[in-house]
Amino acid sequence: MDGPPPANTSPMLNFLLRERVVIASLVGFGVLFMWANSGVGFPSLERGEVAATTGGGIDDSLHFPDQKPEDLPADVQQIRQQLIDNHRIDHNGDLLLYRTTAYEIEYITGFDFFFVNITRGNPDEMKLDAEKWFLEQGLAQEDLCDLPVRFLIREPALYDAFPGFTTLPNGCEA
Repeated sequence: MDGPPPANTSPMLNFLLRERVVIASLVGFGVLFMWANSGVGFPSLERGEVAATTGGGIDDSLHFPDQKPEDLPADVQQIRQQLIDNHRIDHNGDLLLYRTTAYEIEYITGFDFFFVNITRGNPDEMKLDAEKWFLEQGLAQEDLCDLPVRFLIREPALYDAFPGFTTLPNGCEA
């Protein structure tokens, strides 16, 4: 803060405010330093392959489809848009489409992906259940690959118990 403090603040309050700014800055720089030395980078939002943070760390890949949403067949584009338009809850710009006690289906606007976040149960069974939900919306199994739909395990214990779990829908190839 440049200049004299406002007339209505005490010197002690002014000191405490400055101390909070200094402490917050130090904590922020410490976090940035630790992150910079961890070897983990920001994910790329370009089409291609990007690492996905799952419960067990960054060791699985989200494969961006070669086909862009505007290149999908007209009926798939229409269903995709209906899913987005009919969302239940806005999560800070991301859209909650469907929720059970074991997983949530969200549309993540920044990635232009449909994510199924699995939090409990058998992830392979939850994947089948979530795929069934998409099929009930009028999509075909092969549409899930290019829509795109991706599956993430958000519970570390589940992630560790199912090391071969893939983010891709059943029948999709990387």
